[in-house]
Order: sequence, then C-alpha cells, then structure tokens
Amino acid sequence: GTHVHATSHPVPSHCGTEVSKERVDNLRTQFYLDLALSELLYIDDEGYQSRACRYLYRQLPQIAVEKRLVKYLTHPDANIRAHVCLGLSFPVNSACVSLDQPMPLWDSLTEPATLSPDTLPPLLNMLVAETDSYVLFNAIGTLKAQNYTGKLSGMAGEVKKVLLNLLPRLEGQLIEESKQLIINLSLPTWKQKAVSEPNKDFL
Repeated sequence: GTHVHATSHPVPSHCGTEVSKERVDNLRTQFYLDLALSELLYIDDEGYQSRACRYLYRQLPQIAVEKRLVKYLTHPDANIRAHVCLGLSFPVNSACVSLDQPMPLWDSLTEPATLSPDTLPPLLNMLVAETDSYVLFNAIGTLKAQNYTGKLSGMAGEVKKVLLNLLPRLEGQLIEESKQLIINLSLPTWKQKAVSEPNKDFL
C-alpha cells in the first residue's frame, strides 16, 4: 500500500482513502504525547522522566496532564503510582521535589503552579491505603511542594487528616517530614514561607 506522508494535500492511505495533513499531524502529536506519558510512568530514569514532564506540560494545559496522570493513581504497580506523583509535582519546580534535599529558595520556584481542585482528592484517596514506601516518599514530596507555594490552604483540614492517619505507617525521615507538613498546614502562608526561609524577612 501507499505510505502516509504529511503533505499539504490529502494523500491515499493503504486502504485507498485519503488522509489530510491535519489528521496526520494530530496522529503524530498524539503519538508523541503517549510516548512521553509512557516514559514518565514506565521508565525509572530521572533524565527520561524530566524530559517527558517538560514535553507534556509544554504541549498540554496543566489540567489536561493531571487528568492523564490521575488515571494511574490506582495502578497495581507501585512504581507507576510513585511516578505519577513525580509528574504531578513537576510544575512547582523545574525538578521533582526530593525529601532528602533542602527546599529551594522561595524566589527560585519557576512558576506558582498548583494542583487543580479535582486532582488533589484522588491523590489523598490513594494515600489513605498506600503502604509502599517509594509511593509515600513521592506523594508526600508532592504535597510538600504544593504547600511550599501556599496552595494547600483550601484543603488543609483534609490533608492533615490523611497525614495523621498515615503517620503509623511511616518510617524514618518521612515521619518528620509529615509532622512538619502538618504543622505548616496550620500556619498562615507568610509564616509557612518564614519557616522554610528563616533568614528572609516576610514582614
């Protein structure tokens, strides 16, 4: 049959029908979006994941990316659930938040992004029954990043409730990180910034 080429005119497909350039372009775009999503979810490599995140958020509105990712929060593979959390936290900073590294300066955040109101509840629902340490590590990192920009205040009560119930299942540094996040959720936004940057004057 005849191969489909992206020309300015409709071209015959292997079925003998014509395919427009717009249709070919749409298929190509969808292919690369699916490829980027697969790299983020299934390849356990920071380089691939970072590149995939940048592509997805550059090509699609944030809410569209979140909707694609949220579908995988209940995936049976813990690594995939953890990678979803990495993807959700990506817009807050140019790199995924790591709990074993100091938080960057407030002014260094690349954009004041936040999870949409429809995205946070599924994340919290996942945490209610989550036991995998890698998923918990990344999920709490996502919440910590969101709260760092002061964007969890609207759901502070729900987030604190989930974290308090989660504490008995946590170990080591995650316990301290969660306790600190619970404390910060009770503070006004300017005080949260002051706690994160004690040497900066917010008054």
